Amino acid sequence: MNVVLLFVNSLIQQGNKRRAVYWLVNLLLYLKTKHILKHSLFSFFKSILLRIIPQVGLYTKVLSGKKYKIPIYLKAKKAATVGLQWLFKTTRLRSEKTFSLKLLGEFSDILLGKSKTIKQRKEHHLLAYQNKQYLYLVRSRRKKK
Repeated sequence: MNVVLLFVNSLIQQGNKRRAVYWLVNLLLYLKTKHILKHSLFSFFKSILLRIIPQVGLYTKVLSGKKYKIPIYLKAKKAATVGLQWLFKTTRLRSEKTFSLKLLGEFSDILLGKSKTIKQRKEHHLLAYQNKQYLYLVRSRRKKK
């Protein structure tokens, strides 16, 4: 899974890939000047992704009018997509002037461990842990012979 390509494709808004690449290039320039990016770009994005991606997802199942949130394990690509959605949602809520600066601030908060994205991931995992009693509602996907 190419992390940088997934990052750029998740950044695209309203089909404008040029703007997403512009934000990424500005972010890289800021990272170089702040001396945050000491290793390769790939390892940097991978370390950021590993801190924000959820390992479990919740899907809602309605039985007799009651909603149950059932935890399931996510595949790597789906987990990365969900983590990047959370990242960009919290990035857009920041108060910096440009989007590249917002991303830089969010990345530095992630590296320090005080980002809203990390808090959201912890809450998500806590909710999945609390709802693990509903795992019996998951039907087996194997075909019975």
